[in-house]
Amino acid sequence: MGEARRNGCTCPEGLRGLGDPDRLRRCHDAASDVSRASRPPPSAEQEAAASALFGFLGAAFLVAAADGCVSESEVRQFADVLGVLSGGVLTQPTVEDATDDWAALLAEDGYETSLAGLGEVLVGEDRRLAYEIACGVAFADGSLSHEEDAVLADLARALSIHEADAASIRGDVERVAAAS
Repeated sequence: MGEARRNGCTCPEGLRGLGDPDRLRRCHDAASDVSRASRPPPSAEQEAAASALFGFLGAAFLVAAADGCVSESEVRQFADVLGVLSGGVLTQPTVEDATDDWAALLAEDGYETSLAGLGEVLVGEDRRLAYEIACGVAFADGSLSHEEDAVLADLARALSIHEADAASIRGDVERVAAAS
């Protein structure tokens, strides 16, 4: 997933049908509420939604970083994918901030710990959504590298997504991306 493969690549419009824009919007709104300085303490629901959003962005980041680095063009690319999947809620600045945070976590804690963290932060259907987002990022350029494939396999295990379900999600995303 090198920079040359991502340069000039735009998100396939067909990916618009994937993901859960309402869930992403709620998570984004909750994260915004949590980060406001002049506010009452966030509710447990707001904190959980903000954590889920961070997890969604982390899943996307780990796929983008599959080749060992994340270039500016890759950040733009997965910001485009996340923007489409979220119905425009996730913007370039939000994704850039999360990318910086995830890069620091990955450097500090390592790959395995970062994966395990996603498994702890994401629960229920949010795990499936995070995996779907990661697949959308992986297939955004129309192909899947060996490194991306390995990260997706690791991510499915970390999120306790059964192999058959992971294959189904990947297949659905790949078909949608190929049809775009």
